[in-house]
Amino acid sequence: LQAAVEALAGRLPVRHAELHRWRYSRPLQQHADRCLAVDAPGRIIFAGDAFGEARVEGAARSGFAAARALIEAI
Repeated sequence: LQAAVEALAGRLPVRHAELHRWRYSRPLQQHADRCLAVDAPGRIIFAGDAFGEARVEGAARSGFAAARALIEAI
């Protein structure tokens, strides 16, 4: 993961990294969609590990889906 972040950051190397697993943190309700977009008033997009799958990969995919939804709204 650190190598991927450094590749995205370009010339800005990661100086400190820390991993913490939230063992007991699980969404109470899982949503099938990657994100939830609401128009009231203005655009609000909800994303995270409760959308798609309750893992860090799911949270990342949800964030990318939220970014796409923002771009599509422009």
